[in-house]
Amino acid sequence: EEDHLLDAFYVNFEDRFRGTREEIKQRVAIYLPVVKEAKAGTKKAPILDIGCGRGEWLQLLSENDLVGLGVDLNRVMVSQCQELGLEVTEADAIAYLRELKANSLGAVTGMHIIEHIPFKRLIALFDEVLRVLQPGGVAIFETPNPENLIVGACSFYCDPTHLNPLPPEPMKFVMEARGFSRIEIMRLHPHPEAAMLREGAPQVQQIVNGLFRGAQDYSLVAFKS
Repeated sequence: EEDHLLDAFYVNFEDRFRGTREEIKQRVAIYLPVVKEAKAGTKKAPILDIGCGRGEWLQLLSENDLVGLGVDLNRVMVSQCQELGLEVTEADAIAYLRELKANSLGAVTGMHIIEHIPFKRLIALFDEVLRVLQPGGVAIFETPNPENLIVGACSFYCDPTHLNPLPPEPMKFVMEARGFSRIEIMRLHPHPEAAMLREGAPQVQQIVNGLFRGAQDYSLVAFKS
């Protein structure tokens, strides 16, 4: 029960700092073509969103006639999702995955969850995701991008439940080592053009904009052979 004492607090935290429901739905819409390419989102190949939170991605899937399931440990968020008519279960993600049959899912997604997980459990998560995916299925994990120095040094730590930043190339290697194939890094959400440095030498502009104004998030998109 102690694990749930801060559930309501974290919901309020997300409401303040994560962005509105519509903003999040617009951001995650980029993944719709990916799951459709994997032929995920049917009853025989559902999409499982782990750490589904407020359920924006699950709502978007439903609006696009795709079958999505969710799992989360936060009881308040689970209750909110269920009130919206979403199929969400309160459970630990790894324990939930271990109860599923092999080759039973079309896609597994996790938006801003891997930075919350200790490394050994992250390996266990990747292994279970690979096991439950059908051949041709896809895993998508989005996380803050520490290649943007403001993210890596400051904004990442705004969430007190974050452990440590995860640079993209080493995380790609980890997924390759666990057996995923065709892994793509999608760098996302750079600062708007109006925020870019446009004065000084072009080389300086490129360095400053790349390190301080570049992609604030990235996702690993990995397929099962």
